Amino acid sequence: MSSTSDWWLLLNYVIFELSDAASAELAADPVLAALQHSMRQAGVPTGHNPLEFAMHALLYMTPAGTPSPKMLERHVGQHGVECRDVEVKCLRAVTSFGDSSSSEERGGACLLLVCQAVRAVPSLALDLHDVLAALHANSTQPPARGVRRIRLRDIVEHLHQANALSYDVSFDSWCSQKKFATTTRLNVQRLLYFINAQTVVVDFAIFPDYFTPAMTSQLALQELTTIDIKPIHAVIASLRLYTNNIRHLIDFREKCLDGLNVKARQELSQAQILQLYIACFQHESIRDRCWRAVLPVLNHTIQHACVLFREKYVYEVESVVRSVIHCHVNQALAAAPAPPTPAP
Repeated sequence: MSSTSDWWLLLNYVIFELSDAASAELAADPVLAALQHSMRQAGVPTGHNPLEFAMHALLYMTPAGTPSPKMLERHVGQHGVECRDVEVKCLRAVTSFGDSSSSEERGGACLLLVCQAVRAVPSLALDLHDVLAALHANSTQPPARGVRRIRLRDIVEHLHQANALSYDVSFDSWCSQKKFATTTRLNVQRLLYFINAQTVVVDFAIFPDYFTPAMTSQLALQELTTIDIKPIHAVIASLRLYTNNIRHLIDFREKCLDGLNVKARQELSQAQILQLYIACFQHESIRDRCWRAVLPVLNHTIQHACVLFREKYVYEVESVVRSVIHCHVNQALAAAPAPPTPAP
């Protein structure tokens, strides 16, 4: 754990759980106040919750042997905040904070308060289990020549790739395997691929007017190892209308978008919220990329809320498919030529 990337990866698992008393105590802490002041003076954006942002920043800047400005820069980038000259601003903030720090004892006391509020995201236990299993598997194999030291980020990247589904096929080759009729529109083929890539099985029988038996006879859900994300993006982006058929979309907005500031939440349309709802339930190998294609911000607060939401609520995939079909039909009607005007 000596590199910047290793520490950054580990600290990504950190969230804070604060009582009202703890929040008040941390808000009054002079070290955190000085850090917030330094970041404001340097022009570093601190998001909708400056105190929690400063607590994360303090943790990122603390590990020995890592450059504090670079760690702060990564922390800012993790929150999806647009900031020009972020490298220079983070350097100024760290320098100003270092000049204003009064004593190591006070800094240590502040760090202790921050660490008391630290909690781990639920996925940490699973990732640790996988990392330890990978280490055990490596230890049972005969040593190879020139093996370099094991790095946490390499193992996690390998696990994320292994978690993807098991037969690697592109959208084009998938369509070739299915032998769709030449009259099957591209939007329909994308929708069928989208359905095939969902984590919940969809009953085609409830869409008799849109999917014919000949079209769906070979579409039993298969295990895709690496999902082609382009058709998934295309289907999600095609949702430009919301038909009020997702029962828990309001719950999703209230619970999973609380990590955004008020202005960002208000600027989201109902169709975009529906797109984020769908992204929340995609396979874990493409989930984050689907979310960021709609909304660049994906911080720990949002990720933790999405985990809890998926545990509590069922994915209303059939209503999602109906919404996609509705948008496709409206798009086709809008593109159709107007009927000729009868001659008088």
